[in-house]
Amino acid sequence: MKKQCPFCHQQIFALVYNSHIAQHTERLPDGQQKDHYTVPPNQRYQGSLEGVPQIYYHAKCGMATRMPEEIIRSYLVNPFLYNNTTFCSGCHNYVPSKELTWTETGERLSDYTARLQEAARHISFGKLPKQSIGKRNRVVRTFLVVWSVVVFSMMGNWNRDKNLVEDGAPAIGIVKYQTHDSNLYHYYYEFTDNRGVTRTGRAGTRFNRYTVGSQVPVKFLAYDPTVNCVEPVRREKMHDDLSAVVFLSVFMAIILGVILFVMPKNT
Repeated sequence: MKKQCPFCHQQIFALVYNSHIAQHTERLPDGQQKDHYTVPPNQRYQGSLEGVPQIYYHAKCGMATRMPEEIIRSYLVNPFLYNNTTFCSGCHNYVPSKELTWTETGERLSDYTARLQEAARHISFGKLPKQSIGKRNRVVRTFLVVWSVVVFSMMGNWNRDKNLVEDGAPAIGIVKYQTHDSNLYHYYYEFTDNRGVTRTGRAGTRFNRYTVGSQVPVKFLAYDPTVNCVEPVRREKMHDDLSAVVFLSVFMAIILGVILFVMPKNT
């Protein structure tokens, strides 16, 4: 997988991307960075620079510095491209833009940039690149939303069963059935739901995913009303739900890590 270099705009393999960037950002003997972020040449401002300030002055050191033309033509198209520091040839370092003034106009660089940024929200000197959250961010946001919905739903089931256990539930006896096509014996619990409908479910399964007796050919064998299996079944379900949440969270965290590793940061 390749990523575009913001300095030379070539497609660089991800494995060597960081070392490639380091070559652009190394400092020259005068303290200035070797290269700077720019807009690709065919996207830079192509008009005349007449009337555009190009030399800035630093009062603290008394030196003036000429801004490179490729940087000027880049920020005229996208004034959001650079941060709030600029190189000073007198200090041999990057200083806050608010300390610098254009020699042509006397305006502070920080005020000039802020004015361009405000104007760019409505009209620009050239085609302003579309501001986007990026493909990677969209994938991550969608992933996190789905993750949250699933976990919230599962925790809702857990909380509902927790409340039922704490509130106390009527005794549910174990009913013993035998299927018509098998000699196996299965233990079922029987209860009346909130609509007054009597239902049966096999013990050990999730409480709210019961097996309705009418859907399974069974033969009634025995019933012991003294055995209460509601709370154990609900507690078992609560344990299963929490285990599922933990497992799903770990699994989705791994998937998220893969997404962040595979997808380039600047996409």
